[in-house]
Amino acid sequence: LAHNLNGMMSPAPFARGLCLLTCAWVVKSLEIASCYYAYSQCSGIPDSLMNDTDTLKSKGCVLNEQGQTNAESMSQLQMIVTTGEDGLTLQGSQAVEYSDELTCVFGASDSPSKANLALQDIEVLLADGTAVQPSLATFLPAAERNEQRTLLMYGNFGYRSGTYPGRVNIKTASFEGPSLSYDGTGPEMVHAELWPVGAHKASEGSGTAWDDTSVDMGHCTELYSKSTHVLQIVFSGSIHTKDGVGQPNSTHLEYFFVHIDGFTWEKEMLGMTDVHDHDNYLDICMDLSDFTEDYIGKGVNVSVLSERDQTEYFTGSKGDCLSPYVEADCGDSRMQSHMIQVEIRQVVTETSSGRLTSAAAVPMVAIFLAVLVSEYGFRA
Repeated sequence: LAHNLNGMMSPAPFARGLCLLTCAWVVKSLEIASCYYAYSQCSGIPDSLMNDTDTLKSKGCVLNEQGQTNAESMSQLQMIVTTGEDGLTLQGSQAVEYSDELTCVFGASDSPSKANLALQDIEVLLADGTAVQPSLATFLPAAERNEQRTLLMYGNFGYRSGTYPGRVNIKTASFEGPSLSYDGTGPEMVHAELWPVGAHKASEGSGTAWDDTSVDMGHCTELYSKSTHVLQIVFSGSIHTKDGVGQPNSTHLEYFFVHIDGFTWEKEMLGMTDVHDHDNYLDICMDLSDFTEDYIGKGVNVSVLSERDQTEYFTGSKGDCLSPYVEADCGDSRMQSHMIQVEIRQVVTETSSGRLTSAAAVPMVAIFLAVLVSEYGFRA
């Protein structure tokens, strides 16, 4: 190989192979899995008006029977700007009164927060032809190292003016879909991944000052000692109970179902964690000690039951606009019952050479080497 490389190799095939190896990761890291128009005018409420029910109702913000709201104050938005200065909030972000919320979830496993995004990289094209940019964009509050795939954007995205986003462009990636409408849309599961409990625990925390503000209940290893796996579910936006203020917890486990090979796991589901932190992630602690890795690899699905006639069902930030808790005319905005496939986490392992590798990386290396072999007939 060294002989062939010495003055005999054209740089073009090498470049093609290298691009296949590296560029594929870049493109993948900027794939947008979903964007969801989560809230309108209820972020950045002046602090002095946070208890003014008339103001909150006029903006269409959630108010439950106890007079509680999930609207965010200006102080809360300003904290996002200052706390996220270590890279979790995009530079140039500003807190603006009565902002909307638009949430985009990236589809790659690599954290898009490493992609050096700037506010100028984001363009929201409204259905009326107007192009706008967010005033604030952040990877908070989904800041754990095993999260950081959700970009929460604040700005004016059209609902107050009778329009809505038609397309979201973020660098080379774009998204179009019905979830960009404010009317009749609720959050949904975007991605689910089954982790070995130790690997999930090792990837917790953001390594930033944001960790000091965490209100999470704790990890599966701390709450459920029999946990062998963590089912991490990513939603298109933050999730709430039917009053739009409460958040799911282990008492709502009965509305989630994990299926494999025609069988539904029940006793294997121990409880929930990663709740009460207002992000779009939910962890279900699992005891799969009775099952082999080969059996689990047959394919796992997770479903959620969220019907209006249930004792409890799920909503997003804007709540359920057909309920008495919201005065905005935005239709049935609860989460709908649905099912998605679960990805089985490919954990990075140590090889005999002492180097780290993973099943996901091997195909890319193989493609790179295949380009060289096809051009020069290299052999081991």
